[in-house]
Parts: sequence; structure tokens; C-alpha cells
Amino acid sequence: MDGVDRISELPPFIVHLIMSYLSPKEVAQTSVLSKSWNQLWSSFPIVNLDESYFTGRPFNESSISLVSQGKSKKKFLGNQKKFINLGYAFLTRFYKSKLCIQKLRLYIQLPNVKKSSPLVDKWIELAISNGVRELDLEIVSDINTKYALPPAMFSAKFLTSLILSGCKLEQCPDSISFHSLKELTLKKLCIRGKMLQKLTSECPVLEGLFIYDCRDLNYLCISKALKLKIMRVALAPGDFERVKIIAPILQQFSFSYNGRTTPFVVDMVGCPRLHKLMLSDAILKEQEFQRFLSNFPLLEDLSLFYCEHVKGLTVSSSHLRNLELRGSDFKAIDIDTPNLLSFSYSSWNHFIPTALINAPCAWNVSVSIREDDMDTRWYLDLKQFLGESNQIEELLLNVCPGNKISFNLDEFRIMSTSFAPREVENLYLAVDTAPSNYGGLLNGVLSVCFSKTVSVRILSEQSRFCEWLYDQLRNRDLVSCCCCSCSEMKCWRHLLEYALNQLVPGLGLSVWVYFSGLFRICLGSTI
Repeated sequence: MDGVDRISELPPFIVHLIMSYLSPKEVAQTSVLSKSWNQLWSSFPIVNLDESYFTGRPFNESSISLVSQGKSKKKFLGNQKKFINLGYAFLTRFYKSKLCIQKLRLYIQLPNVKKSSPLVDKWIELAISNGVRELDLEIVSDINTKYALPPAMFSAKFLTSLILSGCKLEQCPDSISFHSLKELTLKKLCIRGKMLQKLTSECPVLEGLFIYDCRDLNYLCISKALKLKIMRVALAPGDFERVKIIAPILQQFSFSYNGRTTPFVVDMVGCPRLHKLMLSDAILKEQEFQRFLSNFPLLEDLSLFYCEHVKGLTVSSSHLRNLELRGSDFKAIDIDTPNLLSFSYSSWNHFIPTALINAPCAWNVSVSIREDDMDTRWYLDLKQFLGESNQIEELLLNVCPGNKISFNLDEFRIMSTSFAPREVENLYLAVDTAPSNYGGLLNGVLSVCFSKTVSVRILSEQSRFCEWLYDQLRNRDLVSCCCCSCSEMKCWRHLLEYALNQLVPGLGLSVWVYFSGLFRICLGSTI
């Protein structure tokens, strides 16, 4: 109102701070606000050179060979030429003005790696000459041809964060100047174990190391990472041999390897301060697996996913706070964790493990059975497993096609060691089974547990379970029930009556139904 252009008067560091919260497109649009903003946009220290902004869509390794063929060839070459000219102009301006680049993200597609490599080399050299602090380099090329990193890359002494994707590193130079590098991410990189070992040994202040789907990585040896705190590894299928890590202050380690069927050696004795461990698809022998866990006396978070070769699990720790077991074929579990705050168990197998569990926290349990019988023995094992806890927060039962539910209430009465069903806070049923199984399913489930809420997810449009369940909940006439009146163990109709009238007086049972996960309806807050 006073006629003063306050936007143009903002200090440069404030303008650059504002730009740091915007997308690359929005940053470019700020150049029209005023002459001063146009100049500051040109000197904005976060440079995002993403070719997908010019081509209109990103490419992957399998489709890039089609880019330079047919009708799209001319358009692609024109867009790439514009991108190359803009990128070179940006980096040259910074170099001539002696401006520091805080962060550079370079995403480019190279249908012809041999022809385009000198251009990318030059861009990297300009960025390093400008003292780039954070470099994110993603090269998309043919699956059999990878861009080789230039020697200048390893002289970036000011670099604090480096992300490399789609490149290859055949050998490191004798001198590596990653003196300031704190975070290193390698994705879809062609690198051997020896090269990785040398590279990480020359990063004295490295705190985070992240390795995803790297080809040709035959072993993983990290031996001089004295500052390393976080490490995540997801290996691509291949001939992997061993893992050896010596990192005295490593706190978090995540390891996933999907593609090997025989065990390999894992040595992490040199990581005594590990607090968080996640293993997925780890192929370890059972005895070696138990010795491996004993290396981490300060462990607080443990997640084991699909460790199928480990049949028996023993965990004893007063430090452990969070425990998650998913997809593993455990047949016996012995857990003594008196200070545990959360426990999650998920199984995709028929077996319910025998368990001795001292975990005072609430449990989350998920069980999925594929093409196996859910017979009386199975329901008894589930009830016994749930009986190890005083509080089940969530129980999910995933009933798949092919399951035959052959629950027998009389047999269950004889074999059960306790009469009362287990109390569950929330029960989730994912149903995709034949109508002939509906009665057995509900009878078995309510003989095992009762809950305050029941959520039903319909997985198939042909399923009539929703209508059937609705009718059963509305029709609570016990006259026709043949359940023995003198028996302490009742059928599902008596159990439902108990849940409705005694478990939550005045509130009743809430039943929610999900249709293919898209929406849900409530059959009634008080049935």
C-alpha cells in the first residue's frame, strides 16, 4: 500500500531459503517476480538438472533403447539438446562466478553412453570445481552398458553427501579425497566387493552407508568405518559370499537379500553398540543365527522378515523394546523380554509355533494360511499361542482360496486345556473362501477369541460372506442351537451372545465390512 517493493528488498539468504522449499519448476517461476529475484534464481545453490522435465516422463533401463528409434527419435534428440545446453549454461555460470553449489541433482538418459560420457564428465568436473556439497547422480542407460565415473569424482574434498545410481565403478584411483563425506548411497551400481571396501576405507567421517541392488557385489567388507552409525543393504540376486563389518559405533543395520538359497557367513562381532537390527530373507543356519544375535547386547529394536531357515528362535534381553517377526517359518519361539513395548507377529505358513513368551506389551498378530486345512488342531494351536499374552491389540486372519475349514467343536472341547476364549481388542478377517467354509470359520474363530470390534475385508466380488455374516448377527435365536447346555464350552452363537451382552455392556459389538479395501460400512454399533 505504501508503494514499496518489499519482495525485492528481501536479503539473498532469505530468498534462497524460500526457494529451498519449492520444487525446481516453482523456483524457475520465481524469476518473473522481480529483477533481483531473477538474479538470485540464477545463483540459487541448489541445482536440479532433471531431463525428465524436458522429455515429459522418466525412462528405465528396459525402455531406453526405444527412445532413439522410430518417430520419437527426433523429438527426443531435440529435448535432450535443450537440456544439455541449459545444464552446461547453469554450471558454467556458477564456475565463472566462483559460486559454490550446495546441492546438484543430475538425472540424464544416455542411449549412447560412449558418445555422451565426455559431456557428463565435464558436468561433474564443473560441479566439483565449484565445491559441490551434495551430489545426486542418476544415469539411465542400456542394461548392458553403464557410465563409468571419471577420476575427478574422487577428488571432491568438500562433498558431504553422494548418491550414485546406474553407474559403474571398475576401479578406484590411488588417491581418494572424500575427507568430508558423511553419507554415501549406491543404487544399481556395478561394483565389486574389493572396490567398495577401498572406497569406504577412504571416507574417515562416513556416518551413513546405503547400498541397493548393486550388481557384481560378491562380498561386503567394511573394516575402517570408525564413524559409521547407519547402514542399510538390499542386495540384488547374485553369487554373494559373505558379510563382514567392523564399525564400533554402528547403531542401525538393515540387511535384505532375496535371491540365494544357501547360507553364507555374516560376521558383525565388531559392532557391539548396535541398537536396531532388521534382517530380511537372510539365509543363516539356525545355530549361527543365534550366535549372531548374541553379538548385540544393547539391541533395542529387532525385526526378522522371512528368515525361513531358522525354525527355532530364542531371544532373551532386558534391553529389547520392539520386536517384529514376519513371514518366518518358526516352529518354536522362546522370548524373554520383560521390558518390551511392542510385539508384532505375522506368519504366511500353516504352522502356529509353540511359544514361551514373556512380553508384557500388547500384541499385533497376523496369520495367513495358503491352501492348507484350518482344522481343529490349527485353531487349538492358535488359541494356545494367543494365551501367552494378556492383551492382544489386533488379530488378523487371512483366509485364502483353497483353504478347507474342518473345525469340530466337540473335538475342540475335548482337546482344549482352557474353556474361555482369548480376549482380543480388534479382530480383522480377510475372507476369500467358499461359502461352505463360513460356518466353520466363524465357529472356530469365536471359539478361539472374542473381540470388541470385528472388521471383515471382502477380497473377492463373488464372496457372500458379508451377507451371510449379517444374517447370522441379526438372527441370534438360540432355541435351535444344539450346543449342550451343560457344557462349559459353547458354540459360536453362545459366544456371540456373550460378546454382545457381557463383554461390552451398553455398547455391543461393532462390525465393519471392507469391500476390496476401497470402502467400509458398519453393520451396527450395537447389533
